[in-house]
Amino acid sequence: MTLRDVYAKAWVGRRGLGNGWIVNLEPTFNLALGSVGFVRGNEFRPETTLELRGVTGLQVDPTQQRKDTPWQFQSNDQIEVQITAAGKSPGESVVPVHASCDVMVKFGREAGASIHGTAMWWNGYADMGAVRAAIVDAARKGRLHKGESIVVTQQLTGAGIVFTAEGHNASLVAAASVDPVGGTVPPIGSLAGKLSLVNSSAGAQFQSFADGSVLAARLLYLGWRGWLWWRDFEAYGAIGNDPDQIEETTMRPVEGDLEDEYFAIVRR
Repeated sequence: MTLRDVYAKAWVGRRGLGNGWIVNLEPTFNLALGSVGFVRGNEFRPETTLELRGVTGLQVDPTQQRKDTPWQFQSNDQIEVQITAAGKSPGESVVPVHASCDVMVKFGREAGASIHGTAMWWNGYADMGAVRAAIVDAARKGRLHKGESIVVTQQLTGAGIVFTAEGHNASLVAAASVDPVGGTVPPIGSLAGKLSLVNSSAGAQFQSFADGSVLAARLLYLGWRGWLWWRDFEAYGAIGNDPDQIEETTMRPVEGDLEDEYFAIVRR
């Protein structure tokens, strides 16, 4: 598996997101709400939007539950991250004004990612039933097509930094000048756009991301006979993880569904 696949699996599993989510290794703005495109592995390729396809009037949930508190995530337990101020030892909290801080990251024996943000919240449609009905109606009118996926929920982040390494025993050191608040070591995510690389090994690197970047997005998949939501099923007799092949091989109506509305998820 690629580093992106490893990170995505860890993020979905530890964050309790379940199936049906696409995860960004480096948070960015590529998974806009209402985007329409195609999924290849763990990559979503947007081509248009619901609005441009004539699906309008969908209400966004105003309750975004933004929490402006620092957070961090490591893709495996071998990753070690420390931040120290000039002249201070790791873990020492009091920092002078106009201090220089060093961030040290050790990745251990495996490739991995360490991500640090300053906030987290959700953005999605208020009524998924209304969304599903509008999508199915658009598909019946030829505005949306079999195989397309639509972003219906976003997991967003405040500004932050992601450290990555695809090599073994990788490490890096980066530095930044800061003005600590209350004389304490700042959260690593708050150093976005301020860090400069001091040294690195085995391909270790870092990337800052902006407020409002997308961590992950949930997708709805438009299938052969109607609308596919994310419901577990066993794909007996299907080869590989191609959604269309599995759907055509194994799909059966679920009690209570309409005749042309089926629900499924490809297990990973």
